[in-house]
This record gives sequence, C-alpha cells and structure tokens, in this order.
Amino acid sequence: MIKHLTACFSPALCFAVLMVVSPAFAQSSGRLEPMQPPVAEEDPLLSADDGMRVIHVTDRLDRMPEAVAAFQAYLEAKALGLLPVAKTAVSYEIGSEQEFNVLTDLSRDTPSWETLTFTLVDESDIANIWVANDQHQQGVASEEQLAQISAYVLTETPEGSWNSEKGLVENSNEIFGDPPDSPDADGKVDILLFDIEEGNDDCCVLGYVTSRDLDPNPDPGEGNAANILYVDLPQGLRGGVASLGGTIAHEYQHLIHYAYQSGPGSELTFINEGLSEWAELLNGFPPRRIRYLNDPEEIRVRLLTWRDRGTIRQVENDYQRSGLFTTYIADRIGPEATGSIVQAKCPSGVNYCPSGSWLNGVFGYDLILGENNLTTADIVADFHTTNFVNDAGVDAKYAYKSPFRQGLRAVSTVTVDTEVEPAPSGTTVNVSSGAVDYLTWESVTNLELEIRDFEDAGGGGEGGGGGTGARIAAGASNRSDLSLRLFTETEAGAKQLVDLDPETQEHTVAGEYARVTLIVVNTRASESFNAPSIKLDITGNWGGAAFDVTTVAYDTGANEDEVFLFADAEDIMAQLYDVPSSGSRLGAVFVAPIYDNQYTNRTAPLGAPRDFTLKVWNVGDDGLPGDELYSMDVDESPSGSPRIDRERTYSFLRVNLPADEEALSMLPERIFIGLANKGTDINYLSAVFARARSTVQDTLAYWYTTYTNRDGESVTGWSPVARFRTCRERDDNDNCVDWLSLAGQVFPIRARFLTPLGPVSTDDPVELPSAVRLAQNYPNPFNPSTSISWTQPVADRVRLSVYNLLGQNMATLVDGLRPAGEHEVRLDASGWASGVYVYVLETGKHTLTRHMVLLK
Repeated sequence: MIKHLTACFSPALCFAVLMVVSPAFAQSSGRLEPMQPPVAEEDPLLSADDGMRVIHVTDRLDRMPEAVAAFQAYLEAKALGLLPVAKTAVSYEIGSEQEFNVLTDLSRDTPSWETLTFTLVDESDIANIWVANDQHQQGVASEEQLAQISAYVLTETPEGSWNSEKGLVENSNEIFGDPPDSPDADGKVDILLFDIEEGNDDCCVLGYVTSRDLDPNPDPGEGNAANILYVDLPQGLRGGVASLGGTIAHEYQHLIHYAYQSGPGSELTFINEGLSEWAELLNGFPPRRIRYLNDPEEIRVRLLTWRDRGTIRQVENDYQRSGLFTTYIADRIGPEATGSIVQAKCPSGVNYCPSGSWLNGVFGYDLILGENNLTTADIVADFHTTNFVNDAGVDAKYAYKSPFRQGLRAVSTVTVDTEVEPAPSGTTVNVSSGAVDYLTWESVTNLELEIRDFEDAGGGGEGGGGGTGARIAAGASNRSDLSLRLFTETEAGAKQLVDLDPETQEHTVAGEYARVTLIVVNTRASESFNAPSIKLDITGNWGGAAFDVTTVAYDTGANEDEVFLFADAEDIMAQLYDVPSSGSRLGAVFVAPIYDNQYTNRTAPLGAPRDFTLKVWNVGDDGLPGDELYSMDVDESPSGSPRIDRERTYSFLRVNLPADEEALSMLPERIFIGLANKGTDINYLSAVFARARSTVQDTLAYWYTTYTNRDGESVTGWSPVARFRTCRERDDNDNCVDWLSLAGQVFPIRARFLTPLGPVSTDDPVELPSAVRLAQNYPNPFNPSTSISWTQPVADRVRLSVYNLLGQNMATLVDGLRPAGEHEVRLDASGWASGVYVYVLETGKHTLTRHMVLLK
C-alpha cells in the first residue's frame, strides 16, 4: 500500500513518497511537491550555530581613531562653511562607470580599503544606485530585480509604508531629517550594491555606513567624501527584493543620524539600531521576526543592552528588542514624533547638557516622550505589558498596530502548574534595568500573592507578617521604579488587566482562571550596566481541589529524524492512551501543530487561519478510534512562529479542557486523543512526528488518511503509523535508495489526567472546616504514642514536625500535599526521653504550635 505524501529532512533535501508497509506493494508513479521544514522562514542573518558571531560593524567602524578624526574634520569644515568641498556637482548618466573605495575584511579589527568599479543603474535628484561590475556581469540581480530596487529607493514603497507613493529616501527624510552635508556637491546619497567581503565564513554583513566617508579630505584610496550606503547584493537578495529594500532603509537611517550627533558613535547603539529597525517597517518592508520573546532568559535581559561581541543569537535578539521597542513608541506617539528622537536637542534650563546640543541616549527618549505627555518609565512598563497581552480587546494601548506584530506574545519566564505544583510556591526574581519577569499560575483558583523585598525574605511572624494590604516598610528597595500588573485569563477567553500598588505586599485574586500572570517591570531604563535591579521574593498560594496528576508523553519532544509530511483536509492524527483510574478526568492536552503556511513551499497564504479540532474517541471493537466522546475547536494566532526550533525541538501548546464536561470525567479504560482540520480553509495541519521513548509500543499512533493499496485502489481509513515508511534519498532515476520506517515514531501529542486525591464518592458532600486548626494531642501526657489531628479548609502543602525544647527536630510526621478536611497521624515516641515537646503545623499561610508531655 502506498501513500503519496511529502517528507523533508533538511533545508536541502526533500522527498515525497510515504509508503505503507505490507507483504507486497506496488510502486507508485505519482508524487506531490515536497514540504520544506517549517523553520526555513529564517532571517538571512541567522545561523544554527550558537558559537557563530554576527558581524555588527557600524559602531566598531565609527569608534576607530581614523573614523573619529574623519568625523571631527567634517564637523570643523561644516562649522567653517567649507562644505561642500567640491564646488561643482558631477553628473553621471545611467550606464556610466565610477570607482568607489569599499571596506573589506570587515570581521577583522582593522578592515582595509579596496577600490571597485561600479556601473550606475538608476539615478534621481536625491540618490544614485550603483552595482559593482563583477555582480552586474554575473547577473546576480535580474533587470526586474534592479528595477524594483530602484523603485523602492526612488519612487514607491510597499503598501503599509508611511507613504507608499514615495521612495524610501524621501520617506526617511521626512521622518528622520536630511542626511549630513556631503563633502561632494551633488547632494545625493550613493547606494553601492556589491558583495561585501567579511573576511571569514562566520556570517554576513548585510550593509553598513562609515563616518570615514564624511572626511572632506580623505587619504587616497580611503573613504569617498560623499554620503554612501554600502549594501550586500547577493546576501540581501536571499530574502527577496523587499528584504534588500529593508536593508537600504535601515542603513539610510544610520547615515541620517550622523547629521545629528556630536561625534561618531555618540548615540546609544540600542536607540540607533532600534530606529533603523523601525525604518524598515516605516517604509513598508517586512521587519525582522521576533524570536527573543520565546526565550525567558532573553526576556530578562536589560532593556538597553547591546552585545556587540555576543553570539549570533544574542546580537540578533538585541536587534529584535530594540526594533520592537521603537515600534511600540511609534504606535503610541506616531511616526513623526518617533523620528524626531534623531533630532532631539537639549532644552534650556537643564544641568545635564549644554542648551541646544544634540541629545543622545535616554535623554532623547525623555524629551520626545515628555512632549507627548509620557515618560520613559511609562513606555517601558506598557511595552512589556503589550508584549504579553497584545490584545486591543483588553486595551488599545496594549496591542501592536502593525499586522506584522499582531499575534506576537511573550512566553512566561516562570510558570507554576497548580495541578502539579504543591501550594504554596515561591520564587525570587531579579529584574534588571528596564527588564521584565512574567510569572504565570496555570489552572488556578483563588490565588493569593505575597510580594516581599528580597532582603526581607523570612522576616515577619505568623501568617506572613502584617495581613492583607500591609505596606512595605519605608526605606525598602527601589519600589518607585517597580510596575506590577495582573493579567487574568479565564477558560472562556475573558481577559482582564489590573494595575497593582507596588507598595502593597499582599494581593488576592478570587475566582477560577486558566492563567493568572504577574507582570513585574523595572521601569528605570538606564544605559549603565551598574543600574540597580529590583529583587523580590514572590509567593503564590491557591485553593481548589487536590489531584494526583499523570502526564502521558510518548515522545522525546523532538523531530530528530526531520519527518514533515503533507496532509490534506480529511487527514486525522490519533494516539492511544490508558486512563489511570476510573475516577480520572482528562484535564489538558499538549500538542505541537504545524500548518501548511508555515512551510517555505506553502500552498496556503500567509495570514490564513491556523486552527484545528481536538478530538477524543473511545476504542472501537477493531482497536481503532471508535465513537467520538468529545471535540473542541482551537484557534491559534495566524502570525505565530512554528512550534519547532532549529534543533527540531517542539514547543507545546497547552489546551485546557473544561472541568465540568461529563464525557471527560466518565472515561473508559482506554481512549484515543487526536487532531483534525477545522473548517474549510486550505491551511491544513501537516503530519509531524517525534521519536518515541524506548518503552513505547509501535501501535499507539494511528493516521486516518487516503492511500493506494497494492491493487491500485484508493482506500480511506485508519492505519498504524508504524506501517508507513518514507524515502530519504533518491537516485538520478527517481528510485528510492534510502527508506526510513516510521516504526518508533509518534505524534507530538501529550495527555494530562487528573485523579482526585482520596476516594471518589457519590454521597452528599461533607461540610469542610472553615479554618486551619491544630488540636491538642490525645492522650496527653502520653507514653509512648499519641495521636495528633488537624483540619484545613483547602488542599494545601502541610508539614507537621516535632521538636524538643532545644529546637532540635525529633520527627517530621507529614510533609506534602493534603486535601481539605480533617486529618490525623500517630506519633510513636519510643526511645525518647521524658519531657515537654513542641509540635508545629505549617501550611501555606499558617504556622500553629502546641505542647505535649511524654511521661515514662
């Protein structure tokens, strides 16, 4: 039996035939187009190797002594009115040739200059576009591509730009300002398209500018005494003409910024790069993909950080962070005001800068935001809130306006699964300058939060020290820089955002929620690496039922064999699970869906719905999925990243199931759980796999699909995944020479079952105690054994310990989660000396003590 599907095993290798193994089968004659791995949607700058380095050169070039001297010579000539040096503009015709000096070996500490010959391919009164002769002769860019590049630069930009009827040069001039007064006389920017030589194979330089070009009297062979943009043509075109257009817009902002600086590199790199990143979006070009919000450690990085010598991912994350922050500023105050950050000047009457001088760093933010009735601290708090909420239905200011940024959402930096973790649960956060922590409690009921300064940890008396609403003592840590917001999400999809008083230490969140997230922001965005952080101890306590939690995961969490298979509208993936006990409820399912339009060779358009139906079946008489017990439609963001990273490791989506659904609480001994396509759109789920753990059977994963049997007949039905194989390599005649069996592969679907602690009863419910109470032991005095009882109104973590009068622990009788109700334990003190002993009951919010007497 043969099923014509598609598998990909690397960006370079794709194969298309999936076969069902049987005693005999016919060779197929047809094939579908292969699916490229979903992580192929990479920025050209990225590499899979963490040790590789981004060659971020503009700052380094501008800090070199020669560049500093060149910029100073430019400022002096400008002040003396000596610019332009050339008194007559040189006019060039399209097709004419000109030599320019370009930097080479850019990865080295001391790049060198070389001279290349360029041909003019287009020009206007504001820009010339030149292509290096070797690139022109090799046809690196087609005539159509060059025409589109010229249009983007000179006459039009993509839909969604600031003004799509103008080129990026004119748009950028209107928003950021004019470029520097050029030493030459034509008043144009020259854009050089060539193959930039980095000097090693680590990565790439997509473009750069250098202040050496501003020197009115450069040494022969060094600099060009003109406004120049250097752009890598072959690397830039890897992402398409629009990607290269974005690079030109990016570098042009850097060039404009020279005109409003007191020296090369005087602007904070984070701000300068952020404005250049936003310049791409301003001009309608697709911005850099945001991945750092998927990494808790990167989310915690100091806001204004720029790791010039960091790993490729670190610098890539700095680009993302700076561009996203600037994008948010633009969403709040508008493009014109955001662009004016470039030209911010020191106001009169302040003592931190000379009046009328160019403002750099956070001072520029402070000035422009202040003119718009905001502070930098306001924007920092709202930016981090938006990155987690990003929903105009909650509040328009907590949602990105650009379609490229809608659907973006940060992961939590700390997640407490209350179905697994015993209450209370505490953590310490150390929030760096301008950074954030997102603490999420999942499936939580009646959450109580305690937020203490780190240095006060362990202080206070019984009950947490001060009661609800207690104020932090005067002189505690820098709470004036602290923003606390609480974001709640119910199972029904209701969302609410509430500001918390940062000076209050205890907060109660009453009710049942799918997620409660505490957004902790240090609003002081400082340029100093020594800026103080905010360190807090945060404890959460919660109520609700107590469960024994069983999470069943057959997979290793990774698609190690890189099996990505085409599927169509009718395909269904299902997996078999044993239900732990008769009282168990299916509480959640964890899945890693990947859709057609997340592949490079997609057929569904970008922006198409990404959705699926989660299904639960009983097991039919034939051992296959039988009657449907439950189904739920799930909608995902249409712009999210694939749920698999470059190492082919999955990130799972948790789907919480309703607690009051009878079908999920009255389960048979075995069930199937699976995914099917929802609706009628063509953005189908693809069939993706993960290696099974070594103890997993091959008959757990089943696929409902259409395939051709050995008689050439088309058959639709269920088949075990283990019976399929796929081709990994073909010869020149299209014959498969390397088959991969899918035995040992499972779907990335995990199930969580919740079993109530204690027996399941159908009797009338027992009235629960209203408070924690510790009873006197009985008998007392005793010899050698006695009973200790207590009551608790909610399920909680409990410790019951016995100490002598010297404070030495004699026994710990209980240490773990206990359900609500009455409890009793027996103490055997054989071998203890006669005397008075203290027994201590500790719960999440209470510490109770009593004395007892052992008499022998």
